[in-house]
Amino acid sequence: MNNINTVTNYFIMFVLYVIGLFVYRMENKSIFFGVRLPSKHNKKENFTKLKKQYRKNFSLSYLLSILIYILLNLKVSEIWSVVLGNLFIFIGVIILSVNYYIMHKKVKLLKKNENWKVENEKEIMDDENYIMGNLYYNKNDPALWVNKREDGRITLNYAKPVAKGFLVIIVVAFIFAFARTLSFPEIFQDRKVEISENLITIEGKWGTSINKKEINKIALEKNLPMVLRRINGTTINKMKMGKFKVANYKEVYFYIMDRTKPFVAIYTKDNNLIFINYEDIRRTEDLYKLLKQGEMVSK
Repeated sequence: MNNINTVTNYFIMFVLYVIGLFVYRMENKSIFFGVRLPSKHNKKENFTKLKKQYRKNFSLSYLLSILIYILLNLKVSEIWSVVLGNLFIFIGVIILSVNYYIMHKKVKLLKKNENWKVENEKEIMDDENYIMGNLYYNKNDPALWVNKREDGRITLNYAKPVAKGFLVIIVVAFIFAFARTLSFPEIFQDRKVEISENLITIEGKWGTSINKKEINKIALEKNLPMVLRRINGTTINKMKMGKFKVANYKEVYFYIMDRTKPFVAIYTKDNNLIFINYEDIRRTEDLYKLLKQGEMVSK
């Protein structure tokens, strides 16, 4: 399915794959998969076999997930494509983390079994203070902010309540963002329009009702106005749902399934505006005819 969200997802997945493939190269020369190496053992060329094993395992698991995503993406609607993309990016992060953790444990075990010891008193072996070699966690350190062992930049001590709270906020925000995408199939669907004696009601999330007597004009149009900002709605590819700010109008509601196709525009006497269409142009035209008939009757 060739849309901007799908292309963006493929790009993110590719970047994530490249990062995962060479993640160990982003570490300081004295650190290998999050494990501190004594100077005598810090030549990473000695770990060629481990690096090859990591790249092989990561590539097989990650590329398999991409293949599954591609196959599923061919079968689902545009909205479910967005949900799948976000899901498989999340899965990609998990695959990277799991493969990194497995190699981290192997290097740590190798260090223990071969009894790698420091020969210089200035060298610090601080593996016990790091989770997976990256998150600093030291209950005995009173500092909240500490220098990273890789490059001296600042990081948090995640043993502190404030740092834990910050981490929880990030995780919750990430989960919330993903959970929000699960609502997209419900939001981005053809809206049912109920026409009663006095009211026109557009159902679903961000739905609205209009008194027929308040309608100034109903038209079938092709060009949507420029949106100044989002008030309470969302946009994906060619679809736009919810309430947006448009110049010269008080309230503007969009129920647009395809902005490239004709839409019904309902203008009200109190300067509000409603746009609605369907993927099937004939359904949009039928709705227009039905609304025009109701408009004539109300007048």
